[in-house]
This record gives sequence, structure tokens and C-alpha cells, in this order.
Amino acid sequence: MSISMNEIKYTECYVAYLDILGMKELVKSSQENPEKLKNLVMALNEIADTCPSACSKRDLKNNVETDWCLQVRFFSDSLVLFIPTAAESHISFIISKAGHLYDRMLEQGYCLRGVVTVGDMYWDDDWSKNGITPEKKDLNLPVTLGLGLNEAIELEEDVAVYPRILISNKLKWYLDEIKSHREDKGFKAFPISSGSVESSDLRVNDFIKQDFDGLFYFDLFSKNRYKSYVAENIKEMNAERIIPQRISHHDWLTSLKPFLEEKIKEFYNMERILAKYLWLANKFNAHLIDAKISDIKPIEIRGQIPGADKRAIAESGFHN
Repeated sequence: MSISMNEIKYTECYVAYLDILGMKELVKSSQENPEKLKNLVMALNEIADTCPSACSKRDLKNNVETDWCLQVRFFSDSLVLFIPTAAESHISFIISKAGHLYDRMLEQGYCLRGVVTVGDMYWDDDWSKNGITPEKKDLNLPVTLGLGLNEAIELEEDVAVYPRILISNKLKWYLDEIKSHREDKGFKAFPISSGSVESSDLRVNDFIKQDFDGLFYFDLFSKNRYKSYVAENIKEMNAERIIPQRISHHDWLTSLKPFLEEKIKEFYNMERILAKYLWLANKFNAHLIDAKISDIKPIEIRGQIPGADKRAIAESGFHN
């Protein structure tokens, strides 16, 4: 399909850039374990399986409704999600997708880290109408470029470090500005939250915390975050589809603890990698205290951590 140069433009978008930690090992192991490959592909397809009607906005003046399809690009060990800022639900929508993928990767024994920001991206108007599917041969190639992606990649590579999803300063300022100028105190958190009556007053800002290094991040440990797991795969029209089920906050914590203990044991002599899991263990322990959860014991590391690189451990923020 030909396209006129004057139709090419940048559009302000929310952009998430996510990096799956240990992806190379996962790909290698999937060569001998087809089940791992199937679970990985299904998890990534699940992120892309979005309903355009969930991201729509109606122009009441002209009685015109616009749909936007979340754009998903996966390459190597990285995933890019982006969608225009034009409709209010998009920021909570894209952050919830990042959290959902985080949960999926934990199920398979891996973590991810990344950045969510706001910035200009090339946006094809066809994506607002149809999304991208294999049968639509007349659509342009899914070009992925823009300053929003550049910033997200730079932040992920330079400062994300730990298995956390950073909220860029630019996006934090953007959300704070929205909050200060709206009577309803900002964008609603659903679908980051469950959408229950109890969480109906929550806003996106309620799920953002500041870390020990001054950076802002998405609070994966919030008891109000909607968490899910894959309960079963079902056959539908000769294809297998994932059916996620909600998991309680307590059960999510219970499943996270042995994962972290195993990773700390596995990388005990590899300080740089160990520091990443110690950061997550520190958040786990701090949350148990803050939430007054007494029936789950904190993660402990007995003895001296080996190796000379103590700075990496100290910078993880871990307190034993």
C-alpha cells in the first residue's frame, strides 16, 4: 500500500520498553524443552491479544468514536508496547500489560525490567482502525521508531538495573500535572487495579513509588494490583488459548518467595546478577513489614556474601 509523505507523522504515545532477564538461557533451554517454548510464545501472544474497543474515545461533538490498537513489537529479549495518549485509559492499560507480562515471566522462572514513558512515536492511522493482523496485506510495515522509544531504551539500559518497571521522570511529571488539574485527581487505575468497588477511587499515581536511588517505579507489590496466573489452556477452534485467572495477593507473595530463594541460591557467587534478585527480595521483605503480613517469613541470607564486588550488593538496597 502506497503512502503519501505528508501523511507520515509522529503521535504522542505512552511507550513501554521491557527486557526479559535471562532470555538467552530461556531460548537455549526451549530447544530441548518444547513446553517452555510454547509457554513463552503463548505468554507473548497473550500480551498482543488486545481488544481495540477497550481503548476507544468518542468525540461527542461529532459523534465519532476512534479505536486504538495497542502496538506490540517483540524482538530478541525485548518487548515494546505503545499506544496514543489521546484516550485516558491508555496509561493504566499499558502499565497493566507490563505487570501482566511480569507475572507471566515469574511463572516461567524469569524476571523482567523496563521503563514506561511518554513521547512521540510514528503512528500509522491504519493502526487506529484495524491493528495489525497477517491477513491485512494492504497495510504498511509495522515501523517502530520515535523519541519515546529512544528514551525508554536509554533508561532501561542505563538506570533500570534491577527487575523493576521504571516510570520515567517525564511520565511522572505528566501524570502529576493531570492530577493537579482534574477534579477527579487523575487517571483511574483500572485495569491496573481489579475494578472492584473498593478500588474504584484508586488512580494511576497510587501505584507509583520512589526507590532508594530516587527513581520512580511501578509498585508490583501493591495489594490493590490485579494479579493473575495461567489456570488452564483451552482448545478453541483448533487453537490453544490461555485463560488467566485472578490470584490473591497473599498467594502471589507465597509463590514469589521460593522463586527468589532459588535465584539467590543459584547466583550466590555471581554478584552482579545476585544484586538484581536481592533488590526484589528487599522489596518482598519490606512489603511483609509494611502490610503486617506475619504468616509469610522474610527471605534471609545467611553468612557473608562472597566476592569482591560489594558495591553491587549494597546498591541493590538489600537489608538482611
